[in-house]
This record gives sequence, structure tokens and C-alpha cells, in this order.
Amino acid sequence: MNPDDMRRLFDHALDGATPVPASSTDETVAAGKRLVRRRRAATGAGAAAAIAALAAAAATPLALPDRTQSTDPAGPEAYSCEAYGDQSDAQTAVGSMYDQAVDTAMAAIGATLVSYCGEDESEHGGFYFDAEADGYRYQALAFFDSEEQAILRVDVLEPNAVAAPLRMENLAGCGGPDVGCAWEEAAVPLLVVQKTRTAAADDAEGDQVPVLGALAELEDGVIVHIELEEAYGTGALSTTTEQLAEVALAIPVGQDPPDSEGAGGYTLPADADLVQAFVDGIAEQYPGAEVAAASEIAFTAQEETEAYAEGYHYGNDGTRVAYADATVDGERVRFFLQLTPIDAPEDGGATQEPAEHYANCLQFECEYTQLDASTGLVHRDSVTVRPGPTSIEHRAADGWVVGVGAESRGSTEAPSIDFDALDAIVHTVR
Repeated sequence: MNPDDMRRLFDHALDGATPVPASSTDETVAAGKRLVRRRRAATGAGAAAAIAALAAAAATPLALPDRTQSTDPAGPEAYSCEAYGDQSDAQTAVGSMYDQAVDTAMAAIGATLVSYCGEDESEHGGFYFDAEADGYRYQALAFFDSEEQAILRVDVLEPNAVAAPLRMENLAGCGGPDVGCAWEEAAVPLLVVQKTRTAAADDAEGDQVPVLGALAELEDGVIVHIELEEAYGTGALSTTTEQLAEVALAIPVGQDPPDSEGAGGYTLPADADLVQAFVDGIAEQYPGAEVAAASEIAFTAQEETEAYAEGYHYGNDGTRVAYADATVDGERVRFFLQLTPIDAPEDGGATQEPAEHYANCLQFECEYTQLDASTGLVHRDSVTVRPGPTSIEHRAADGWVVGVGAESRGSTEAPSIDFDALDAIVHTVR
């Protein structure tokens, strides 16, 4: 055994990693069929079809040391993600903070993320704490504006007995076949990786697919390992390792998660005050309209709404929705108020890409307007599922996205509610 092989074997043993068992083609296909989507920036019909095709075709096993597979076929009940019931409140808050950071960083390079989870694998649709790995883990499908598709995997791992540089090389598989590693000049130790991996097909070995990686040693020796693997035969990745490194460095390791005050120190009003402003805004724009009382309205997580089950996704992770039924000039209308926390600095500027990302414009027709340096306005128009307009303010400095929309309660057509009225209502909710 040569010295390099001995070093890798020694590092591997110290790292405590359990090797992924060798998989047959059937096992890999079964694992691929277990990939499911959930939540974040739900896609329209084209992207949804791509997800289904990806799940039904083939997927490479997750290349992380503690992941295993099952050969049992996934039934319909496997196509869902569990809530964070086994996480502490603190772990859930950190995971949500990491979710928002990765969402924002990937949106900046033109990607929309759709989380998935599978049977016998992670049952969480976002970052979750894995006690065995002693760190947070994440996996998602990334749909790029360029129409490329990829699998995104992220680990945020606590330090262990292995020196960080050796551990990072071991995690990346440096020295292995078809693996290129390079240490980059950066403010923190940074390792970038380019390699290929064999994608399995239904009845034979598949093509070699490109994989990019970046590993960074952040505060207190925590290692962030991010990997992007081309998926669904969309060709070579145009994303660069530099861009992937920026995503890794954007994860706020060591920071305290924001509380209900939002990311910029802005205090979001109490739910009752938000709902009252919402109802008052409707009444002001439509004098004489019969509007539900504020005391009868409550926020619901979008995953629990009837509309969400029908495939209509109001926003991204953490979105809450409140409904107010009204009769406007004899027309039965359901107004809705949506709130979504965003990850933004106190002086954060609003730009079109993040605003449209949080407005879930991949699924809808959208028009963007810059209101001021820190606020963008998106007019979102649904023409297929629950037709109707929505006015959404992306308040970067406050750390929140606030939207007001309208749906018809007595017709399959869009209600006769215009954007000017919705703009005025959403502007009063603050």
C-alpha cells in the first residue's frame, strides 16, 4: 500500500465514516423513484414534469458517508416530507436560517430550489440536524434559468478529531479517480472540487455526469461541504466552483438565528394587527364590501392550506397565509395575505431576482417594479390554478415578503380585482 492510500485509509477511519454499501442498478433505480419534491419555490407544469421524470428515471445515491438505501419500492405514502417534529426549537431555527441563506445565494446564481426527501433517507424538506453526523444536512433539486437541472447537497459539520484540511480532502474524495481538487486563496480555508460520477440507468450503467464541490472551514472549525450534481441529462453544468464556494460561504455558521423580528431588526407586528390592517385595507378600497371580521381570521402555514394541496404554492419556506372572504359588488371574493421571512441585511437592497424568487414566479406570470432601494414590487398573475392577481412587496431591509391577492369564490375565472387596489392594500400591511 502506497503512502497516499495509507493516509486516506487512516483519515477515513478517524472521520468515523460508514462507507456507502455498493448498490446494484436495481437498488439505485429504487432510490431514484423515492425522490420526492416538497415546498420551496414550487414549479409549474414543465418543471413539475421534470421532477417526476427525474424521480422515475435514475438517481445517483447520495455521496455522504452515513446515508443508506432501501431496495423496497416506494409507495405513494413515501412522496412527502415530514415536519421537524424530532428537532429542538433551536435546531429548527438554525435549519430555517440556513435554508434562507442557501435559497438566497442560489437564487443569485439563477437557481430555484425544490426540496425532496425519500424513504429511508432524510424525511426533512430542508436543513435538519443529524445527530449521528453531528451536523446539519440538506438536499434539493435545483432548476436554473438556463434550464439546467442539478441535485444540490449541503452538509454543515461540527469539527472532530481529524484536522480540518485532511477531513475536507477526505470528504471530497481527493485522490480518487476522476476527482480534481484545488485549494483556493480565500479568507478561510477553501477547497474546490471537480469530478464525474456515473449515473445509473434503468437497465445499464449510465453516463458520466459532472459534479462540482466546495468545502470551506468556517468559524470554530465547522466545515461546510456543498456539492452540485448535474441531473436528468441536461448536459454540463455552467455553474462554476467559484459560484458554489460563494454559496458555501453564505451559510451563516456561528450566527444566532433571527427571531420574529425579521432579519433587519424590523419588528413584524402581531398577527392580530396584521390581519386588522389587511381587513381595513380591503374595506378602504371597496367601500360597502362585506368583509369577514378580523377576529375570525388566522394565519396558517401554506403546507396546511387547501390551496397548497391542490398544487398552488403562495411562496417559499416559512410562508404563512390568512384568508378574508368578502362580497364586492355582489361578487364573492377570497382575499389572502401571505407573509414570508427572507434572509436580508439591515441595509439590504431589493433586486429583481430575489423578489421574483420569493414571489414564486416560476409558477406564475410576473411583472417587477423597483419601488425604492430596499423594496421591490411583484405583480403575480395566476391564469391556471386558482386564477387571480397578487401584489407582493419584497421588503429586503425589513426581512419580509408581504403579499395580498384575490381569488374568486363563486367562479373558476379570475375575480374583477385590479392590481392598483391590491397595491394599496399590501402597502397598508406593515
